[in-house]
Amino acid sequence: MVRMLPDLKRKMAVTISVISHPLLTTSLLTLLIISFKLLKLDISSFYIFIFVNIVPTLIWLFVKTKNGTYSNFDVSDRKQRGSLYLFMLSMLFASVLIMYLMNELSVFIIGLLIGSFMMFTAFITNHFIKVSLHVLINTYMAVCLFLISNLAFVLLLLFTIMVGWSRISLKRHTKNEVIMGFIIGSVFGILFLLQTYLTT
Repeated sequence: MVRMLPDLKRKMAVTISVISHPLLTTSLLTLLIISFKLLKLDISSFYIFIFVNIVPTLIWLFVKTKNGTYSNFDVSDRKQRGSLYLFMLSMLFASVLIMYLMNELSVFIIGLLIGSFMMFTAFITNHFIKVSLHVLINTYMAVCLFLISNLAFVLLLLFTIMVGWSRISLKRHTKNEVIMGFIIGSVFGILFLLQTYLTT
């Protein structure tokens, strides 16, 4: 019985960590926003986001993990993360450019652009501390959702707290790395809200 509790705790942490992977949560939230027409986004925005950001990043992670460049799919080694950040930044800016040329909804472009600057900040910070990308991106999305629904904001924020717990529990991150993810994600999420309120 004593042994079952740590096993159950680990299984819960692994499950939360898997379903909170940034590539999964950003895809699902974008699809939900489009499906329920919460921001009147066109489906083309989703396709651009998926095929210019998510799919290439998945392939990049798979190849780099398989050939041993990255120690695991989460890229837990701080020194290995530099190339991942640069790749993701190039994909984000490519998405922004494509959406701008296609006259997609400006609020989505603003969100991606501010998200790009957030990732650049995490890239610089990575030289000193390994920021939790799970917490960083989920926090950013939670704060951005405040624009649409207070309830969605609270629910995703509570979920992100659980994500932080799971990352620490699995020893993928320290408390400071998780806290740094919360701070950076919150700051840029607030910047997105301010920019949106000022331009609408």
